[in-house]
Amino acid sequence: METNKELNALFKLIDDPDEEVFSAVTNRLIVYGKSIIPQLEHLGKHGSATGTGQNRSAGAQIAFQ
Repeated sequence: METNKELNALFKLIDDPDEEVFSAVTNRLIVYGKSIIPQLEHLGKHGSATGTGQNRSAGAQIAFQ
């Protein structure tokens, strides 16, 4: 349950325009590993709050970890 809450919060923050926030979120998502890639892909297809597309680069970084 706590994992889902954290992931939801991270997914909401992933499009934050602040590079430090994006970097921190990306690093935390990398800790979760490849298991969250389907959720990131879903965000990429259906968009997020701001739609900047940064979530795709986060997904790519996780895929290569």
